[in-house]
Amino acid sequence: MGHKVVVVDKNRRRGLERPTKRQNARITPVYSQQNDAETISGYSTSANDTPRRSTSGALLSHRVRVRRQGQLMMNGLLVLLIAVAAGGVWFLSIERRYQDRVYPNISILGVNIGGLSKTEATQALVDHLKPFRDTPIVLSYEGRNWNVSGTELGMDVSYLDSIDQAFTIGRSRDMLTNMETIWQVMKSGLEIPVTVVVDERKTQESVARLVPVIDRPAQDPAVVLNGTTLRFVGGAVGRMVLIDETVARIREVLPLMAKQQPVTVATRELPMNITQAAKDAAQQRMTALVGQPLVVRVGDAEYTWTSDELSRMVEYVQADAQGGPTGYTLSLNPYMIERRIDKIAEETQTKPVYPRVKWDMGVLTITKPGVPGWRLNKQEARDLITTTIDNGVRNVTLVPRYVPIPVNETNLNTLGIVDLVSEGKSDFSGSAAYRVTNIQAGLNVLDGVLIPPGDEFSFNETIGAIDETQGFVEGYAIVQQRTQLEFGGGICQDSTTVFRAAFWAGLPITERWGHSFYISWYDKYGPTGMDSTIFTGGPDLKFLNDTGKWLLIQTSSNPKTGIASVKFYGTPTGRKVEMIQNIYNRVSAPVEPVFVTDAEQPAGVVKQSDRARDGITIDIARTIIDPDGTVRAPEIYRTRFKPWPNIYVFNPADLENGLPKIEMPEPQGNLNTPGVTAETGVRYINASQTAPVEDAPKPTEAQAP
Repeated sequence: MGHKVVVVDKNRRRGLERPTKRQNARITPVYSQQNDAETISGYSTSANDTPRRSTSGALLSHRVRVRRQGQLMMNGLLVLLIAVAAGGVWFLSIERRYQDRVYPNISILGVNIGGLSKTEATQALVDHLKPFRDTPIVLSYEGRNWNVSGTELGMDVSYLDSIDQAFTIGRSRDMLTNMETIWQVMKSGLEIPVTVVVDERKTQESVARLVPVIDRPAQDPAVVLNGTTLRFVGGAVGRMVLIDETVARIREVLPLMAKQQPVTVATRELPMNITQAAKDAAQQRMTALVGQPLVVRVGDAEYTWTSDELSRMVEYVQADAQGGPTGYTLSLNPYMIERRIDKIAEETQTKPVYPRVKWDMGVLTITKPGVPGWRLNKQEARDLITTTIDNGVRNVTLVPRYVPIPVNETNLNTLGIVDLVSEGKSDFSGSAAYRVTNIQAGLNVLDGVLIPPGDEFSFNETIGAIDETQGFVEGYAIVQQRTQLEFGGGICQDSTTVFRAAFWAGLPITERWGHSFYISWYDKYGPTGMDSTIFTGGPDLKFLNDTGKWLLIQTSSNPKTGIASVKFYGTPTGRKVEMIQNIYNRVSAPVEPVFVTDAEQPAGVVKQSDRARDGITIDIARTIIDPDGTVRAPEIYRTRFKPWPNIYVFNPADLENGLPKIEMPEPQGNLNTPGVTAETGVRYINASQTAPVEDAPKPTEAQAP
């Protein structure tokens, strides 16, 4: 005999009637009556028969028949009275026996509560329902399970109403009806229905808690740029929990009233947005972008961007439409195009040349006019290249645009060049004529140079070609680890002097190289260690103009006094600069001389090109004190002078197995290098004035190196 369960939504339950009891068919005795043929005086008769006897005989026969019928009726009534009496006795005994108990063979949820009191029936149903109430439902999806309690469903089983109904069975006011009902129940049994109330909102919330676990958005395939082709990797359909459908499934299984009923979470598939047609269109666009090289022309210069180079510039985004991405938009990355244009612009530009300017007691005059320049406009060139490719054309000509001179007579006095900022000096007295010529030629090139605010000054770029076109002559310079003839020998005197001006101005030095060995010309106005070597295409001297205003370089040299001067004019920053010189790690000069050959050296004649000298290491620690008193962390400029041997130059014929075949001259004495300083070093508060080291300003802990 199955359960009878009605599941209703708590939120929609309005005036829910108490479940009606099962109406059992009343057993109504059916009596059949057989009409005996009438007999008169022993004769049978019918309506069509003609009487064969007399009237007195017929009367006698009728009396006999009436007597017999009366006897039968009395016998039946007696049997009936006996049966009623027996049934009444049976009913009264049943009624007394089950006075406070449910009549037999009555069940609720399959639990036979016949013979139980209300309390006992209630406890029996509580025990029976506990597993069901604890976990009526187990939601499952792809091998994962989630137990759902009756509380989470907002579930209530109205078994008390069913118990009350069970107690009304066989207890109406009509005894015969009660007897009949009890007899039918005992013979066939009776299942009382139960109403299960479920809060649909809570049930939906229970299912919704699985959404973050089960839901998965559709994943469109990733695009991998593979040379000139596209490769689509991955991608997967998504899924979405169908809450209402899952709730409906729960309602379907609750009437079973069994614990841990499995319910599969209902979901639907979310398709990928990107179709095969979108993939094909993206591949066609990729071919159009990079399938062939792009030729870029600027004047006489020609640049070819290969398909492989173009493919590395491709970027893509997913094109959005209502409902999500539907395809891919491919293009060349504008930033990468601009980087290539910048490189081309640098190579093809004609830089504007600033005018040369002279400072004379606060008066600025242009001594040499500037020259305008020509350079590609980056944004214009980028847009033209993009349009050309989109139109299917693989050749594009870019035209440089006019770049005006930023400084002229009208704005000369607005540059912020109002006073002396710093000066660097060096001594070249006793220099050979070639050296003096080259020092002056270099200073002439530097004289009147303007440095815009924020620009990085490069000595090599500013000097340009070091050759006879700018007045340079051949002279001795350190080349390939020895002193030999080179155009511009002595130019390092100029770079050293510029370095000192930038040093004492407190400007950021971004590149500086010390000489390989000690040179006595750089001892004065320095001190030693304040030198800077340069070489075309190699070591450079660079610094930043961080004053916020323009700087003017003004140079001078005096062969009579041997003083080279570089002055910076601009807006003084108010910075104070100090330094500490520390000389240490002296290494003695090599004893053995070095012999080199030079085909231009006359045979039989030996020339000593280099004098031996000790090696030392020099640290120059610059400290900058800002106008507000902030002491910056010291900056270390280290110079390592190598120990240097005596070097002699021979004609190749005068050496055999690396040894002289001719008589060697008496070697000149070693060149004296400065002595090692005390451990604390020597403090300079300007280029030539020293002060006690212990009085030097100390940076704060946060600024210490």
